[in-house]
Amino acid sequence: CTSAFRAVRGAWFAIKMNNMEASTSTQRDVIIGTTCVCLLLAVWLNKKWRSLPVKYFDDGDLVVITGAAGGVGRELSLAFGRKGATLVLWDIRQDALAKTAEWLEAEGIPSDHVRTSVVDVSNVKEVKDAAESLKALEGKAPRIVINNAATLSGKSILDSSDEEILASFSVNVLAAFGLVKYFVRQMIDDPSPRGGGVVVTVGSIMADIPCARLSDYCASKAALSQLHACLRWELRSIPKAHGVKSLLIQPYAIRTPMFSGAVFLEGGGNGICHWFLSLFQFFLPPLEPAHVAKRIVTAIQNGEEHVYIPFVIGWIPFILKLLPTPINDVLLSLVGASDGMHGYHGRSQ
Repeated sequence: CTSAFRAVRGAWFAIKMNNMEASTSTQRDVIIGTTCVCLLLAVWLNKKWRSLPVKYFDDGDLVVITGAAGGVGRELSLAFGRKGATLVLWDIRQDALAKTAEWLEAEGIPSDHVRTSVVDVSNVKEVKDAAESLKALEGKAPRIVINNAATLSGKSILDSSDEEILASFSVNVLAAFGLVKYFVRQMIDDPSPRGGGVVVTVGSIMADIPCARLSDYCASKAALSQLHACLRWELRSIPKAHGVKSLLIQPYAIRTPMFSGAVFLEGGGNGICHWFLSLFQFFLPPLEPAHVAKRIVTAIQNGEEHVYIPFVIGWIPFILKLLPTPINDVLLSLVGASDGMHGYHGRSQ
């Protein structure tokens, strides 16, 4: 940091001594030094801000989790249950939801801390009714709402039916609008001294990286990212919403049944692309749901607003955009953009 400041100071001094007629190398030094200082300052401010004592959660607070019957949602339920939360678990799969409740009780979570509801989040009216019923039953707004439910067809654009495309966007995007619209209003109007809350959007790095047979998933996750960004700015303009925060999670591939069979997750196949993909996964293996859940809880506690899991994948879209298209295409092909979904059969019902 000190060296960067010295570089900037020296470069600017050189410009001044030469009556503002700096050489190309001096100008380069100014740009590099100034950039380094700005980056270091940004990192320091971010670390300083994140270290502030923020408490978004107390025992007994309501935590709403959609897609709670499996994968990351199930692990989030356990993580918050162990912290004393009153869990409000939504999923469309009734049997799986019941099994999750039994599993939580076996893990030591009191049954009176678990509320399960079969809610089709793709139906905005169901979301509205469920949100209003929860408020009437509990008498308070949820402290944390986690939009985790997701789906995909696993088909190419040409092979996807209109109904499948609509279903993906209804679950992945329209559900998020419903959750924000009805729960954020409750958080804003919450009369308790603490007030506020956190809206967590579980997106994906695939919002920024294309892949064949994932058009509905990638496009809907990109929409989620923009929803989060717009929500942040809208909350800033509402005086009573200062206690309401939003958090976007963009994880790398997660080992869940939703992607069962896909070679990018489970390996397999032949050829140089599959060999390179295996090498890539050796250094960056698919994530386990429990790890993702733990990181989400930490992000909420730290008051973070945008998290990549792992953090290094946040650089991938940035780097790809700097590369010429032919090189970009080669790199993406090597990591499965063309055939990473081969073998996909999805979640067994």
